[in-house]
Amino acid sequence: MPEFNEYFIDEFNKPKYDPESRESLFNFAKKLEGKTLREACHPDMLTSKNKKKGKGDWGGILEKYYFGYNQNSSHEPDFEKLGIEIKSSGIINSKIATSKGVKKNKNLHRWVGKERISIAALNFDDIINKSFEEVVWDKIKDPLFVLHQYLKDESIFDFPVVKVSFYKYTPFEIQSIYSDWLHIREVVKNGKAHELTGAGPVNLFLEPSTTGAGHGYQTTYLNGLEAKPRRYAFSPSYASHIVKRILEEHNKINTNNFII
Repeated sequence: MPEFNEYFIDEFNKPKYDPESRESLFNFAKKLEGKTLREACHPDMLTSKNKKKGKGDWGGILEKYYFGYNQNSSHEPDFEKLGIEIKSSGIINSKIATSKGVKKNKNLHRWVGKERISIAALNFDDIINKSFEEVVWDKIKDPLFVLHQYLKDESIFDFPVVKVSFYKYTPFEIQSIYSDWLHIREVVKNGKAHELTGAGPVNLFLEPSTTGAGHGYQTTYLNGLEAKPRRYAFSPSYASHIVKRILEEHNKINTNNFII
């Protein structure tokens, strides 16, 4: 169970939803569709601290001021008893090259993920000593996605939520994620964590992305070896695949939630 804060309680001093009910959590999350953080969250969100974060912590603000729980670095899903992890992702309209430059593609099926989807910290010792389920899969096996439109010239608080949906992986996706994890694990076991990269022909689904830690910062593993810290993430291409599947589900896309 997450660590709930004061924003979990409504004006009648009651919980805004039942964190042990899949239906209650989903129904509460669905209320976000068509709204912005400014419209859906407590106004305490509009602090100078949050404004200074720029556009990189939309999901963190959502978790704290809408769902009412504090962020953590656990490898367990946000709602452990339900096995549900809340995952937010920005989406953008892909662009088409033309003789006059680049223009937006107004085909709504061309919406893609803005960037990779972060999952959890990659602990080099854990990946050697623990299972795939323990360090990755248990956290993301039942994700509830909140997709919001990224708008370059707007405040982070004014990005509209386009779609809220659970995501069901195909058997191929599950096997691919697992295979990518095995590759990362093998590199670390061989003492070459410093060679990990999300680029190239491997790790097309699950990648060992950088963490944003300070320049030159290193973490130790295998009794003294050093490497840059990494985190598990869905690659940009796989993130876009997830976005497209969610938006194209049943061929029903609510265009009213987009700003074109």
